[in-house]
Amino acid sequence: MLVSNQEKYNCALYCRLSKDDDLQGESNSITNQKEILTQYAKENNLNIYDVYIDDGYSGTNFERPDFKRMIQDIKDKKVNMVIVKDSSRLGRDYIGFGEYVEKIFPENQVRLVSILDNYDSAIDNGVADTLPFRAVINDLYAKDISKKVKASKHKNAVNGLFNGNRTPYGYKRSENDRHKLVIDEECSKNVRRIFDLYLEGTALSQIAYTFNDEHIPTPSQISGTGRNVCTIWKPSSIKHILKNEVYIGNMVQEKCKRINYKLKKRIKNDKSEWIRVENTHDPIIDKEKFYAVQDILASKSETRVKFRNLLLKGLVVCSDCGKKMGITTHSSDTVYMRCHTYAILPKQRLCTPHNINYQKLENAVVKEIQNICQQYLDRKKMKQIIDTEYEEQEKSQEISKQKSLLAKSIEVLDFQIEKLYEDKLNGLINNTDFSRIYDKKVKEREENQNKLKELNEIKFEKQTIDYEKIINDFLEKDNITAYMLNSLIEKIEVDNNKQATIYYKFSDLNKLSKVS
Repeated sequence: MLVSNQEKYNCALYCRLSKDDDLQGESNSITNQKEILTQYAKENNLNIYDVYIDDGYSGTNFERPDFKRMIQDIKDKKVNMVIVKDSSRLGRDYIGFGEYVEKIFPENQVRLVSILDNYDSAIDNGVADTLPFRAVINDLYAKDISKKVKASKHKNAVNGLFNGNRTPYGYKRSENDRHKLVIDEECSKNVRRIFDLYLEGTALSQIAYTFNDEHIPTPSQISGTGRNVCTIWKPSSIKHILKNEVYIGNMVQEKCKRINYKLKKRIKNDKSEWIRVENTHDPIIDKEKFYAVQDILASKSETRVKFRNLLLKGLVVCSDCGKKMGITTHSSDTVYMRCHTYAILPKQRLCTPHNINYQKLENAVVKEIQNICQQYLDRKKMKQIIDTEYEEQEKSQEISKQKSLLAKSIEVLDFQIEKLYEDKLNGLINNTDFSRIYDKKVKEREENQNKLKELNEIKFEKQTIDYEKIINDFLEKDNITAYMLNSLIEKIEVDNNKQATIYYKFSDLNKLSKVS
């Protein structure tokens, strides 16, 4: 396949390889792809602007660093031709693939060549008609691979074999079997030290300080994986080690799962779905010591339970960093609130304490709100507030209904478009009817997507609440509840001078009540 008018093209050679592709051998390797593309460009006297390589990235989405760099170069008019070994290298998501091939590339006057598919967007040789089907097949391939990988990992988990990408701190992979954990002698010393220090009564934050002061590399620094490598030890990372059964030789896996094969987002599994296998590898910590630590952690957790139902819990934030204020007690059992950012690692001075006596704050807030409620119990004023809020509610409900209908319609159209491809592939519909119906369905889907986008941009700042009932409850009831406070208060900001500013949910009050 030769290219005409070679001199006017600045070419992007795009290579992609996922871990699953890599398992199939050298034919799909980056080196192999690059050689094929470079040879093709030389044979056709094409100017190579750059080579874009995404090694280890799935084709089921287009959030790949070098692919995004290539698209930016296309938008900047630096590239006007893209060459790939085959269509699956560009992507395996048929919807995204069609978006780039049918819209984005043509809009930017980019010529696409897929060598093994014998496809050239500038040549009408009939291959373009089959390209959508190839995209669907590539997508189905990705789905099938995902199922096989999931089944393989589940089998490994049941057999007590390690599936994770990053080994637990203190362990490394066996040189003979990547699914087996062996003790990392250097890091395991730190694990044992963490357990010993905690049993001696050292606080989580103090252990973190000690490790930071001694410049001990963090777990993410040791593993070298992940985009955001944490360079400091935190109490949360210490606690994670203390609670992990891996250190007594047990393997607990499948705590979470991906929503589907196209999305990276993971959701937590119910504890009943976890797979727990005992004695799968050498322990670092003996069971007696491990369960002694669990008892201490549980007792501290029970101590915190009494703070969960405090009226202002979750409403009070630091005025400087914006983080929620945490609960603490002094030797006198007096309850205080202080900035959570500061509390994590006080010596790091990430923020300042903002300490405030909780009971005094609660009393001041309740008293202030009761005063406000009394002032706003003017029936005429109240009616204006309620009418405004109900109007917002009706608008919000109507828009929510429209959004739901549009989302369902888009979902149906996606299915119909996919079914249309299948009908054409099976010879149930001819090319003319396919093109006519396809264009109609795609246009309808785009219109619905645009409508949904417009509706999503409409914001309703206030929730609809029966303020009259809540205000009467405040004035008539002795037992104020956390729910009542949350119904009226957006947040309470505390500054370093122990001054608290109440931000209300009233549409006409906005924020201002100051208490101290």
